[in-house]
Amino acid sequence: MAAWAGGERLYLQVCFPGPHKPFDPTSEVLARIDPDDPRMPPAILQAPAPPLAPLVQQVLLEKGEDFDEQSVRRLQQHYFAKVSLVDDGVGDVFAALKAAGLYDRAWIIVHSDHGELLGDHQLTGKRLGYEGAIRVPLMIRPPGGTTPWTDDGQVDQLDVTATILALCGLDPTGYGDRDLSARVLGGPQGPQAHQTKPVMYENLGMVGIRDERYKLGWDLATGRPVELYDLVADPQERANRVLDPALRGALDDLVATLRTLRPLPVDDWNG
Repeated sequence: MAAWAGGERLYLQVCFPGPHKPFDPTSEVLARIDPDDPRMPPAILQAPAPPLAPLVQQVLLEKGEDFDEQSVRRLQQHYFAKVSLVDDGVGDVFAALKAAGLYDRAWIIVHSDHGELLGDHQLTGKRLGYEGAIRVPLMIRPPGGTTPWTDDGQVDQLDVTATILALCGLDPTGYGDRDLSARVLGGPQGPQAHQTKPVMYENLGMVGIRDERYKLGWDLATGRPVELYDLVADPQERANRVLDPALRGALDDLVATLRTLRPLPVDDWNG
Protein backbone atom coordinates (compact mmCIF):
# COMPACT_ATOMS: atom_id res chain seq x y z
CA MET A 1 0.00 0.00 0.00
CA ALA A 2 2.76 2.46 0.91
CA ALA A 3 4.47 1.75 -2.42
CA TRP A 4 1.38 2.49 -4.52
CA ALA A 5 2.19 5.37 -6.85
CA GLY A 6 -1.33 6.08 -8.07
CA GLY A 7 -2.74 5.69 -11.55
CA GLU A 8 -4.58 2.39 -11.62
CA ARG A 9 -7.28 1.77 -9.03
CA LEU A 10 -6.03 0.09 -5.87
CA TYR A 11 -8.16 -2.63 -4.26
CA LEU A 12 -7.26 -3.88 -0.79
CA GLN A 13 -9.12 -6.59 1.12
CA VAL A 14 -8.40 -7.49 4.73
CA CYS A 15 -10.15 -10.60 6.10
CA PHE A 16 -10.35 -11.31 9.81
CA PRO A 17 -10.92 -14.98 10.74
CA GLY A 18 -13.04 -14.20 13.79
CA PRO A 19 -15.00 -13.98 15.81
CA HIS A 20 -15.29 -17.77 15.65
CA LYS A 21 -15.28 -20.44 18.30
CA PRO A 22 -13.50 -20.82 20.58
CA PHE A 23 -14.48 -17.44 22.00
CA ASP A 24 -11.23 -17.15 23.94
CA PRO A 25 -10.17 -13.50 24.25
CA THR A 26 -7.35 -12.55 26.56
CA SER A 27 -8.35 -11.45 30.06
CA GLU A 28 -7.33 -7.89 29.15
CA VAL A 29 -9.73 -7.75 26.21
CA LEU A 30 -12.46 -9.61 28.09
CA ALA A 31 -12.36 -6.91 30.76
CA ARG A 32 -13.48 -4.35 28.15
CA ILE A 33 -16.94 -5.95 27.96
CA ASP A 34 -19.43 -5.70 30.82
CA PRO A 35 -21.76 -8.73 30.64
CA ASP A 36 -24.42 -6.72 32.48
CA ASP A 37 -24.30 -3.76 30.09
CA PRO A 38 -27.97 -2.91 29.33
CA ARG A 39 -27.06 -2.49 25.66
CA MET A 40 -26.46 -6.24 25.37
CA PRO A 41 -29.05 -7.91 23.11
CA PRO A 42 -31.87 -9.50 25.14
CA ALA A 43 -31.57 -13.27 25.33
CA ILE A 44 -34.16 -15.36 23.49
CA LEU A 45 -34.24 -18.34 25.86
CA GLN A 46 -37.28 -20.13 24.39
CA ALA A 47 -36.30 -23.24 22.42
CA PRO A 48 -37.81 -23.64 18.94
CA ALA A 49 -41.39 -24.90 19.11
CA PRO A 50 -43.15 -27.11 16.54
CA PRO A 51 -43.49 -27.16 13.64
CA LEU A 52 -39.71 -27.66 13.30
CA ALA A 53 -37.79 -27.42 10.04
CA PRO A 54 -35.63 -30.51 9.36
CA LEU A 55 -32.39 -28.53 9.77
CA VAL A 56 -33.62 -27.13 13.10
CA GLN A 57 -34.39 -30.68 14.27
CA GLN A 58 -30.89 -31.78 13.27
CA VAL A 59 -29.16 -28.93 15.09
CA LEU A 60 -31.27 -29.48 18.20
CA LEU A 61 -30.15 -33.13 18.31
CA GLU A 62 -26.53 -31.94 18.33
CA LYS A 63 -27.13 -29.32 21.02
CA GLY A 64 -24.99 -29.47 24.14
CA GLU A 65 -25.62 -27.20 27.11
CA ASP A 66 -28.86 -25.50 28.04
CA PHE A 67 -28.73 -21.72 28.36
CA ASP A 68 -30.07 -19.45 31.05
CA GLU A 69 -29.76 -15.67 31.37
CA GLN A 70 -26.40 -15.85 33.13
CA SER A 71 -24.79 -18.29 30.69
CA VAL A 72 -25.98 -16.21 27.73
CA ARG A 73 -24.47 -13.07 29.24
CA ARG A 74 -21.17 -14.89 29.72
CA LEU A 75 -21.24 -16.12 26.12
CA GLN A 76 -22.04 -12.62 24.87
CA GLN A 77 -19.18 -11.17 26.89
CA HIS A 78 -16.65 -13.56 25.32
CA TYR A 79 -18.08 -13.11 21.81
CA PHE A 80 -18.11 -9.31 21.89
CA ALA A 81 -14.61 -9.31 23.32
CA LYS A 82 -13.51 -11.17 20.19
CA VAL A 83 -15.42 -8.58 18.14
CA SER A 84 -13.46 -5.92 20.01
CA LEU A 85 -10.23 -7.56 18.80
CA VAL A 86 -11.52 -7.27 15.23
CA ASP A 87 -12.29 -3.61 15.91
CA ASP A 88 -8.66 -3.17 16.93
CA GLY A 89 -7.57 -4.72 13.62
CA VAL A 90 -9.87 -2.46 11.62
CA GLY A 91 -8.35 0.50 13.48
CA ASP A 92 -4.87 -0.70 12.46
CA VAL A 93 -5.99 -0.79 8.81
CA PHE A 94 -7.36 2.75 9.08
CA ALA A 95 -4.09 3.92 10.64
CA ALA A 96 -2.11 2.38 7.77
CA LEU A 97 -4.37 4.09 5.22
CA LYS A 98 -3.85 7.42 6.95
CA ALA A 99 -0.09 6.92 7.08
CA ALA A 100 -0.08 6.25 3.34
CA GLY A 101 -2.22 9.33 2.66
CA LEU A 102 -5.08 7.20 1.33
CA TYR A 103 -7.69 7.34 4.07
CA ASP A 104 -9.66 10.26 2.65
CA ARG A 105 -9.23 9.05 -0.92
CA ALA A 106 -10.65 5.60 -0.32
CA TRP A 107 -14.04 3.98 -0.30
CA ILE A 108 -14.09 1.88 2.88
CA ILE A 109 -16.49 -1.05 3.30
CA VAL A 110 -16.71 -2.97 6.58
CA HIS A 111 -18.82 -6.11 6.28
CA SER A 112 -19.39 -9.53 7.82
CA ASP A 113 -20.53 -12.78 6.23
CA HIS A 114 -22.65 -14.13 9.12
CA GLY A 115 -23.67 -13.56 12.71
CA GLU A 116 -23.93 -15.85 15.74
CA LEU A 117 -26.93 -17.10 17.70
CA LEU A 118 -25.24 -16.76 21.13
CA GLY A 119 -27.77 -18.92 22.96
CA ASP A 120 -30.80 -17.54 21.13
CA HIS A 121 -33.46 -20.25 20.83
CA GLN A 122 -31.16 -22.38 23.05
CA LEU A 123 -28.72 -22.63 20.13
CA THR A 124 -25.32 -21.37 19.04
CA GLY A 125 -23.57 -21.08 15.71
CA LYS A 126 -24.50 -19.76 12.29
CA ARG A 127 -26.23 -22.65 10.52
CA LEU A 128 -29.86 -21.62 10.99
CA GLY A 129 -31.71 -18.70 9.43
CA TYR A 130 -32.67 -16.88 12.62
CA GLU A 131 -32.01 -13.14 12.67
CA GLY A 132 -28.99 -13.41 14.97
CA ALA A 133 -27.21 -15.50 12.34
CA ILE A 134 -28.18 -13.76 9.08
CA ARG A 135 -28.38 -10.05 9.97
CA VAL A 136 -24.87 -8.71 9.52
CA PRO A 137 -23.21 -5.30 9.71
CA LEU A 138 -22.49 -3.25 6.61
CA MET A 139 -20.77 0.12 6.91
CA ILE A 140 -19.68 2.15 3.88
CA ARG A 141 -17.60 5.34 4.09
CA PRO A 142 -17.07 7.35 0.88
CA PRO A 143 -13.87 9.31 0.22
CA GLY A 144 -13.65 12.25 2.59
CA GLY A 145 -16.33 10.81 4.86
CA THR A 146 -19.95 11.80 5.27
CA THR A 147 -22.45 12.61 7.99
CA PRO A 148 -23.35 9.22 9.50
CA TRP A 149 -26.82 7.91 8.68
CA THR A 150 -28.64 4.58 8.79
CA ASP A 151 -30.32 3.11 5.72
CA ASP A 152 -33.44 1.09 6.61
CA GLY A 153 -33.68 -0.77 3.29
CA GLN A 154 -32.61 -4.39 2.97
CA VAL A 155 -29.41 -5.06 1.02
CA ASP A 156 -27.41 -8.24 0.57
CA GLN A 157 -23.93 -9.47 -0.29
CA LEU A 158 -24.67 -9.25 -4.01
CA ASP A 159 -25.13 -5.51 -3.54
CA VAL A 160 -21.72 -5.34 -1.86
CA THR A 161 -20.17 -7.25 -4.77
CA ALA A 162 -21.79 -4.93 -7.30
CA THR A 163 -20.59 -1.86 -5.41
CA ILE A 164 -16.98 -3.05 -5.29
CA LEU A 165 -16.94 -3.95 -8.97
CA ALA A 166 -18.49 -0.64 -10.00
CA LEU A 167 -16.04 1.35 -7.88
CA CYS A 168 -13.20 -0.53 -9.59
CA GLY A 169 -14.52 0.52 -12.98
CA LEU A 170 -15.81 -2.97 -13.79
CA ASP A 171 -19.22 -4.02 -15.06
CA PRO A 172 -21.08 -5.80 -12.23
CA THR A 173 -23.67 -7.34 -14.55
CA GLY A 174 -24.07 -10.98 -13.62
CA TYR A 175 -21.96 -10.67 -10.47
CA GLY A 176 -24.07 -8.43 -8.32
CA ASP A 177 -27.35 -6.71 -7.95
CA ARG A 178 -27.17 -3.02 -7.04
CA ASP A 179 -24.26 -0.58 -6.86
CA LEU A 180 -24.76 1.20 -3.53
CA SER A 181 -22.23 4.02 -4.04
CA ALA A 182 -24.74 6.60 -5.37
CA ARG A 183 -27.09 5.62 -2.57
CA VAL A 184 -24.39 6.33 0.02
CA LEU A 185 -23.50 9.67 -1.55
CA GLY A 186 -27.17 10.66 -1.85
CA GLY A 187 -27.68 10.55 1.91
CA PRO A 188 -30.79 9.71 3.90
CA GLN A 189 -33.02 11.95 1.79
CA GLY A 190 -31.62 10.81 -1.55
CA PRO A 191 -33.71 9.11 -4.23
CA GLN A 192 -32.21 5.66 -3.54
CA ALA A 193 -32.17 5.82 0.26
CA HIS A 194 -34.04 3.11 2.16
CA GLN A 195 -34.95 1.17 -0.99
CA THR A 196 -35.54 -2.45 -0.06
CA LYS A 197 -35.85 -5.79 -1.79
CA PRO A 198 -36.39 -9.44 -0.81
CA VAL A 199 -33.07 -11.05 0.11
CA MET A 200 -32.23 -14.74 -0.13
CA TYR A 201 -29.96 -16.91 1.99
CA GLU A 202 -29.04 -20.59 1.78
CA ASN A 203 -27.28 -23.14 3.95
CA LEU A 204 -27.18 -26.94 4.39
CA GLY A 205 -30.26 -27.81 2.37
CA MET A 206 -32.33 -24.84 3.50
CA VAL A 207 -33.01 -21.78 1.39
CA GLY A 208 -34.73 -18.74 2.82
CA ILE A 209 -36.12 -15.45 1.66
CA ARG A 210 -36.79 -12.37 3.79
CA ASP A 211 -38.73 -9.25 2.90
CA GLU A 212 -39.36 -6.21 5.07
CA ARG A 213 -41.89 -8.13 7.20
CA TYR A 214 -41.87 -11.90 6.61
CA LYS A 215 -39.24 -14.63 6.44
CA LEU A 216 -39.75 -17.94 4.65
CA GLY A 217 -37.65 -21.10 5.02
CA TRP A 218 -37.80 -23.75 2.27
CA ASP A 219 -36.45 -27.30 2.64
CA LEU A 220 -34.71 -28.33 -0.59
CA ALA A 221 -34.94 -32.08 0.11
CA THR A 222 -38.70 -32.17 0.51
CA GLY A 223 -39.55 -29.22 -1.72
CA ARG A 224 -41.79 -27.61 0.87
CA PRO A 225 -41.94 -24.41 2.95
CA VAL A 226 -41.00 -25.26 6.54
CA GLU A 227 -40.70 -21.87 8.27
CA LEU A 228 -42.63 -18.61 8.22
CA TYR A 229 -42.03 -15.77 10.66
CA ASP A 230 -43.81 -12.44 10.98
CA LEU A 231 -40.88 -10.21 11.94
CA VAL A 232 -43.12 -7.27 12.84
CA ALA A 233 -45.46 -9.11 15.20
CA ASP A 234 -42.78 -11.56 16.34
CA PRO A 235 -39.31 -9.98 16.00
CA GLN A 236 -37.74 -12.67 18.21
CA GLU A 237 -39.03 -15.45 15.92
CA ARG A 238 -40.73 -17.42 18.66
CA ALA A 239 -43.67 -18.72 16.57
CA ASN A 240 -43.22 -20.59 13.28
CA ARG A 241 -46.47 -19.81 11.45
CA VAL A 242 -45.88 -21.82 8.28
CA LEU A 243 -49.13 -23.75 8.92
CA ASP A 244 -51.18 -20.69 9.91
CA PRO A 245 -53.97 -20.10 7.36
CA ALA A 246 -54.07 -16.41 8.35
CA LEU A 247 -50.65 -15.95 6.72
CA ARG A 248 -51.33 -18.05 3.64
CA GLY A 249 -51.26 -15.03 1.35
CA ALA A 250 -47.85 -13.94 2.66
CA LEU A 251 -46.58 -17.50 2.29
CA ASP A 252 -47.72 -17.77 -1.33
CA ASP A 253 -46.16 -14.40 -2.19
CA LEU A 254 -42.79 -15.37 -0.70
CA VAL A 255 -42.77 -18.75 -2.44
CA ALA A 256 -43.53 -17.07 -5.76
CA THR A 257 -40.70 -14.58 -5.23
CA LEU A 258 -38.29 -17.34 -4.21
CA ARG A 259 -39.06 -19.25 -7.40
CA THR A 260 -38.05 -16.20 -9.45
CA LEU A 261 -34.71 -15.93 -7.63
CA ARG A 262 -33.58 -19.53 -7.45
CA PRO A 263 -34.39 -22.81 -9.23
CA LEU A 264 -35.83 -25.25 -6.70
CA PRO A 265 -34.74 -28.78 -7.68
CA VAL A 266 -37.60 -30.43 -5.81
CA ASP A 267 -40.66 -28.25 -6.17
CA ASP A 268 -43.94 -30.13 -6.24
CA TRP A 269 -45.57 -27.99 -3.59
CA ASN A 270 -48.55 -25.92 -4.58
CA GLY A 271 -50.12 -25.56 -1.15
